[in-house]
Order: sequence, then C-alpha cells, then structure tokens
Amino acid sequence: MHRHLFILLLSLFTFCLAQTCDVSRAKALLSTLERKGLLNEVWSLVKDEYIYTDFRGLDWQEARRVYLKRVLEVKNNEEFYTTVDQMILELGDDHSVYLSPWSACQEDSYSDEDVAPYEPTVKRLESEPSVLYIDIPSFNIYDADLILDTQLRRVLQRGRVRAVMIDLRHNYGGYLDTAYNVLSTFVRGRLGTEYDLYGETAVRREPGLYYRELRGIPIVVFVDADTHSAAELVAGILAQKRDAIIIGQTSAGNTEIVYPFDFSDGSRLWLATGGFQLDDGTSIEGRGVIPDVVIDKVAEESVYIEAGLEALGLTARAESQ
Repeated sequence: MHRHLFILLLSLFTFCLAQTCDVSRAKALLSTLERKGLLNEVWSLVKDEYIYTDFRGLDWQEARRVYLKRVLEVKNNEEFYTTVDQMILELGDDHSVYLSPWSACQEDSYSDEDVAPYEPTVKRLESEPSVLYIDIPSFNIYDADLILDTQLRRVLQRGRVRAVMIDLRHNYGGYLDTAYNVLSTFVRGRLGTEYDLYGETAVRREPGLYYRELRGIPIVVFVDADTHSAAELVAGILAQKRDAIIIGQTSAGNTEIVYPFDFSDGSRLWLATGGFQLDDGTSIEGRGVIPDVVIDKVAEESVYIEAGLEALGLTARAESQ
C-alpha cells in the first residue's frame, strides 16, 4: 500500500539528461497512432486509478471524445503534451498533472545544490534560547528526517528546551514517508489512515531518535495558505496528537496522495490516487488546517514568533538568531 510514494530518479548524469530533454522537444511530431495511443493510455489510467470516482463532476467519457479530436489537430509535440495536460487540468484538483518528456526529464535531474535550500534547519531563539525554532521548507528530500536529527543533536547539547516552534509556511509538501519520519520526532504510534480505491492502511511510526527529549514539550506550528499536502498532514497530526497550537492562516486543503505513471515516450502523469484521514477519521482535504491564532499573511517572521511566544505563555521579545 505504498504505491503512492513519489519516485524521483537521482541521476549522476544531470548534464547529459538536460541535453536529452532538449532533444526530446525537437523530435518530429508523434504519429496519429502514437498520439491517440498516448491520450487513451492517460485517459484509461485516470478512469481506473483516480481517487475521485465521479471525476469531480467531469464527464470523463466526453472529455476523451473532445481531446481525441484536439490531439489530432496539433502542429507539434509541445502542443500535443499541453493539450493532454489540459484534459487532466479539467479534473480540477491541485495535484494531478501531465508532464511532457522534457519536463519529466528536468524533474528527474536535480543536484545537491538544488536540494540544499530546502533542508530543515534548527536554531534557538535569541530572546528565548530555551525555545527551538525548526524551519522545514519542504518534505521533497528523502533524508530530511536524518538532517533534522543532525540539527537537533547540535542544539540539544546547549541546554534545556521548554518549547518547539515548527515553521511550515510556504511548504508545498513532498514525500509522505519523509513527512512521517519527521513526525516520529514528536509522535509515536498511529498517525492516521491512508486510503485509495483498493482499501485502507493505518500509518504508524516508532519513536524517532529525539522523541524522548521532546516528549511532552509544547509545540507551536506556523502555517499559511501556501502550506500544502504533506506539510498540512504534519500540522494536522501534531495538532491532534500533541495539542500543537496552529498559528497563521488556513492551509491549502490539498492533501491527495499522488502517484507517478511513466509512459514509453518519456512523459509522466502525476495522478491523485489516494487520500489521508487523521486518526479521528477527519480529513484535511478541501478545508485545510485551521489556525488557533490568525496572523496576517504578509506578517514577518518576528510577528509569528511573538504570537508563538504569547501562545506558549512566554512574553520575551522574539527575534530569531
């Protein structure tokens, strides 16, 4: 039941892959048979695997008829792939998307330099050193939990911790297993339930490396309208399992589980094939994580930290190091 796990190929030949992407764009227009075949493959996958069996109100049979006609009228491959993606966009969810071969190739070819800005960081507040500030920009990094452990090892050696602030603003999600592994630092046992057309599976985690050190410590989580997907699940689970105080704006409410389907021409369909329910049976999809304390979206980090300190009962002036 881990069909949903995102699959990204980390290549040692990034430069070569980039060249291949450019060549793909310049290939001669796919034949009529190839275009019809690809569209039918994409259409059939959605029919058989899409989590919304009503296709979110879209007449999926009619969509096939309309787009079969359109792909036969395109003048080049770029127009063809854009047209198929338009069919997927008509489903109206924020996760499902169809990528051309060159876009899929570029998605696969990223380097350590691309990943580094999205690694989690941990520091103590300058005004309240007993409060940890954990910034997690993305869960789209396989070993984010290990990076977090390394950061925690450094700061926990510097004295006691009275509270933790976790910043998930502008976090668009990523790998669910990464998010679950990060959660194991704060939560153990059952996190919730994943479901798809084939059934349900309980999600559980054993205690993480620093679970004991942070057990029972108050948690504040910062979210905004740009907090999506796995990041929303982390916020929702922490609110439910650790009584975390949520500060910011209502999150995106976009938590479908997405799976990649690759085609022989190199194109790729990311399709919403599942969902997640919190342990009490509720879902964040469509409603988002609702803050306990609302903060203006344009507010600076210091405003969030001050609100966090106030919610925690700590009133010192908050400026992060």
